[in-house]
Amino acid sequence: MINSLLPERSAIQFNYIPKINKSAIAILRLIHEIHIIFTTPPSRLPTPDSLLPAP
Repeated sequence: MINSLLPERSAIQFNYIPKINKSAIAILRLIHEIHIIFTTPPSRLPTPDSLLPAP
């Protein structure tokens, strides 16, 4: 019933919304990760030495 009330153009737009949201969320997550890296003091970032197992 509801589908018959909506024009075809709206139905097409509804199909694209999930794809747009997924890509937007992925971009926001990437920006968030980069922001954390730039705002974290160097002393708190993992260094290559700290990533190696202790001898």
